[in-house]
Order: sequence, then structure tokens, then C-alpha cells
Amino acid sequence: YIMNIAVRRDGSSRFGKNNKWGTFPSIALAWRINQEEFLRNVSWIDNLKLRLSYGIVGNQNGIGNYTTLGLANEYRYEFGDNMYMGYLPGKELSNPNLKWEQSRTTNVGVDFAFFKNRLSGTIEYYQTRTKDLLVKREINSVLGYENMLDNLGETKSHGVDINISGDVIRTKDFSWNLSANFSYNKNKITELYNGVDEYEIASTNLKYVVGRSSTEFYINR
Repeated sequence: YIMNIAVRRDGSSRFGKNNKWGTFPSIALAWRINQEEFLRNVSWIDNLKLRLSYGIVGNQNGIGNYTTLGLANEYRYEFGDNMYMGYLPGKELSNPNLKWEQSRTTNVGVDFAFFKNRLSGTIEYYQTRTKDLLVKREINSVLGYENMLDNLGETKSHGVDINISGDVIRTKDFSWNLSANFSYNKNKITELYNGVDEYEIASTNLKYVVGRSSTEFYINR
């Protein structure tokens, strides 16, 4: 029996001053079934292991190093015969409450090897739920800003990965191995924000829809 437990505590200056740190635990269990008494003497089974894991990981991709600080943009202007440099607030409103995007993944897998490792492979099923997605949300320009980074919505995905490898020919001087893999994944948006079912990006006329894939885009014409 195998058990691994880990806890990460990560901090990033990319997030707002209220949520720079995130805690990400994980646990993994494994059972080597072929080492049990009822299979130990089965000669054609070289490896048979059942795995189960659960973990949380954080994401900070898509955020600039200084985006959450409320940056100012440079503006050059002339006064008389001289050129001066001025600064005005940027188009993006800072968000002190911005925090880590989190993905919670459950994984179940089987590793196997038979016939003196001539046939081996893995079969895995996984399910991932991601919340607090990092999204650049458009806001009313009457505030003086056009958009703001925010944690919005939730997505859910699941899938299967199968990898199989086999030695068609194995001799002292020659070996021929064939491998095959299969992957299936499906995801959908389970939540946006404030109970809305659709979110349209006005600048692009694209929108996200609850219950549909996060990779689908709808274009209004």
C-alpha cells in the first residue's frame, strides 16, 4: 500500500493585497494488487496497481506582473517648444480582492503489465472542477475604466486516458513494439457570476453560456 500527502503554500505578488497566498493540498493512494496473496503466484501478471488521487492546484497565468497594482499609462504632450511626459490612470481597474484560480481534480487509474511485461499500459478517469476563474471583465466606462481582472464562474470537466503498449516481437537481437493511446475530454461552464446564464464580451460580440463548453464561442450578428 502506498500513500503520499503533500501541502503547498504559494504566494504571488500578481494577486491583490488581500489574497496573495493560496494553500493547495493533495493526497494519492495506491494498491499493488498483484502483491496480495490471492495473486502473488499468478505468473503472467507482472504489475497490477490501482491508484486514487485528489488534489488542488492554483493558477496565475494570464495576469501581468504588475496588473493588480493599478498602473498608470505614459502620455507625451507639448507645451510651447518643450515636450513633457505625463501619466494618467490606465484602462484597467485594479482589484485588491483578486485571488488564485483553483482546480480540484479527482483521478482514478489502473496500471498493468502482463506476460513478462510484453503487454502494459494505464487506464485513467479524471474529473476536474475549476472555480474562481481569472477573467478580464468589462465594466461600465462611466467609472473611468473599461475592464477589470476578476474571479468569475466555474467549469467542470471529465475524461478518460488509455495508453497501451505491447511487444509484438521480442528476441535477443530484435524487438518490435507497438503503442496506442486514446483520450476523451468533455467540459462545460457550470456557473458565471451573479446568477447570470450568459456573459457577452461586448468588445468582441462573443459570449459564454452556462451548460455549454468553455471552448465554445457564440457570435452575435
